[in-house]
Parts: sequence; C-alpha cells; structure tokens
Amino acid sequence: MAARKSNAAVKAAQQESPVDKVIGLIKWVDNPFKLFTVLIIATFSFVGFFAWESREVIKSAFTANDKLASLKSEADLLDISTALIKESGGEVAVVHQANLMINKRTTVLAADKNGRNKSVEGTVTSIFNESLDRNKAVVAMLNGEVLCEDFKASSKVGEWFVNNGVTYVCRGSIPPEIGKLVGYISVGFKSKPDDVNSVKVIINQYAAKMVILK
Repeated sequence: MAARKSNAAVKAAQQESPVDKVIGLIKWVDNPFKLFTVLIIATFSFVGFFAWESREVIKSAFTANDKLASLKSEADLLDISTALIKESGGEVAVVHQANLMINKRTTVLAADKNGRNKSVEGTVTSIFNESLDRNKAVVAMLNGEVLCEDFKASSKVGEWFVNNGVTYVCRGSIPPEIGKLVGYISVGFKSKPDDVNSVKVIINQYAAKMVILK
C-alpha cells in the first residue's frame, strides 16, 4: 500500500507543469538565505559555472554575517588605497562594500595615482552577475585567495578601469581571511606585473588594514 502511494506521488510530481514547479519554488523561498541561494544557482547556471566545491565557504559567509568586520572610514580607505597603488605598481584601486545576503556590491572608494576619483563612487551592482570572471573572483576571495587575471569590463566601474588603460586586475577580499568577505579591493594594472605573487601578498597586507574588527 505504501509503495503504491509512493509511486502515485512520483507520477504526480512528474506531471507537474513548469508553472506548478515555479509556484512551488516561490513558496519554498521564504527567507533571504533561500532567495540568495536561488539567485546564485540561477546566475552560475546562466554562465555555465558553479563553484560546488566552495559551497561550505559561501554558506559560512552567510551564517557569519553578523560577526563580520566593517570597513574603515573613507579617509582611511583613501590613504590605504593610495599607498597600495604606489607599492603594487598599479594604476587604480577601488574598494567595494559587499552584502552577500542580498547580492549587492557598492563602490565606496575609487582612487588613481592622482588621488580620489568620485565619478564611480556610489555605484551599486550585483556581486555575482553574468560575468564569469567576476563570479570566479568572488568565489576565490571567499576562499581567501587573491585572484589576478586579464580584465574585461562588466560594469560602470570596469569601464572606468578600461579608460585608465587597465588590462589586468587583481582582486582581494577585505578582510583576507577565508569566508569573511565584507568587501573587496580591486587593483588595476596596465599590464601583468612581473611578480604577481608579490602583488598578491601586498594586496592581502593592505586589505587587512581596511577593516575594523567587531
């Protein structure tokens, strides 16, 4: 009898229309975490990439949201970013504030060799989007890595990078610890640095200075 009921349930599920399945998914999404999970899956499905091996790191980043550090003041971030540009040999540096729970990225500070540039500050976009390069970078940063690669613009900020001659970018988590991303720093270069590993170390050192620990 139980087996018949089970078979009937399976057949009923198989007969559900796409609309029924969508309605069922909507009913299942009853909190921000589930919503963001759906967004992540949909985004990575669209670009053909999903970092399944990083699922625990992403999950821990969500659950530790209330324990994260906070970014320092804009004045402090400017001083640190300016020093980072000089030591790394970069052209520009941008600090983004990140909110993984709602897939939101806000550009809080942008600087070049001449100082602060407010033209792209305040720009709000998604953390994960249709750009495979950015999605890969975010997953790497959640794993405590600095990802360096050839650059392609996928946002207004990216276009500003290109206008400054940037062809290569390194991105690092703020702070640099695994699963504690509250923001991230992007440093743009006109060409690939001779010693990328040294640049990664420098970025992590400066990223650690950009936060106030709770």
